Amino acid sequence: MAYRITSPDTIDYNCAAWAAEESEMWWWPDAQNLYYWPPDIPREVTLQPFMQAYGQLGYERYAAPELEVGLQKIAIYADQNNVPVHVAR
Repeated sequence: MAYRITSPDTIDYNCAAWAAEESEMWWWPDAQNLYYWPPDIPREVTLQPFMQAYGQLGYERYAAPELEVGLQKIAIYADQNNVPVHVAR
C-alpha cells in the first residue's frame, strides 16, 4: 500500500490530537487528567468517549472507509478488546 509522510517523526506526536487537528496539546482520556480531553466527555479509553470527543468536532459515525472528495474522515483503531490504540485522519 502506498503512503506519504505528512510530518516529521517526533516524540511530541499524538495521534488523537493530530486527528483533531490539534498540534499544541496531547489528547488522551487518562484518569489522572495529565492530558487534554474535551470537557464533559468521560475520561475512559473506550470507543464511546472517543466517538463523543470527535463528534463534538463535527465528525459523524460513517462506515464507508473509501476516500471521498470533500469529506474528511478519521479512523479510530481498537484492539481485540475494543480499546482504542490509534486514531488517524
